Amino acid sequence: MSSKKTRITKQGKIILNRLNYLNSHPTATQLYDDVRKIIPDISLGTVYRNLDKLSKQGELVKFTTGDNSHRFDGNLTNHLHIRCIKCDKIKDIYHANLTVKKLDIKEQTGFDMVQTHIEITGICSSCKR
Repeated sequence: MSSKKTRITKQGKIILNRLNYLNSHPTATQLYDDVRKIIPDISLGTVYRNLDKLSKQGELVKFTTGDNSHRFDGNLTNHLHIRCIKCDKIKDIYHANLTVKKLDIKEQTGFDMVQTHIEITGICSSCKR
């Protein structure tokens, strides 16, 4: 993550707003399909470049799931994710006992923690039916 903040473009703001509105941890392609409703002539490459830039600026989180796809999360609060292994739906988990604390990491490893991504997998209630 870069500490250098640069201006967010109009397209970047729309992408970030849609990411936060969707709250579904979309792939770049899924987000592109949604953003095209607002900016019909935007290219997939532009979405990828903006997502990469916004990730490096710390405006969103880019993570790789167990199936090696990149997903994006605009929620920067401390939380975990659970992903359905059948349909790939991702949900946020908030629980004090499931968080990773920077101080614990520093004491145990000597590392300064920048970001965490812990993915729990399971089967969602829709797929269980």
